[in-house]
Amino acid sequence: MEQHPYWLSQALSAEQGGPAPALVSDKRAQPCIHGGDFTGLWTAILAKRARPEPDVLVLEADVCGGGGGASVRNGGCALT
Repeated sequence: MEQHPYWLSQALSAEQGGPAPALVSDKRAQPCIHGGDFTGLWTAILAKRARPEPDVLVLEADVCGGGGGASVRNGGCALT
């Protein structure tokens, strides 16, 4: 069984519905961001703010914001 941080377990328990379905078809998006950790999610937000028209696709194998990415393990701290 996979363990998530307390804050993420609490947030997931409040969610309505289940996990998003797996990607099973071809999708076109620009940009496509690999990894839904904090830096990936912020990249998606900033890309959408800069250019709202194109679709932004975030690929994540686990739960966005709770995967094993480095920015999640260090509490969301990203330095220059």
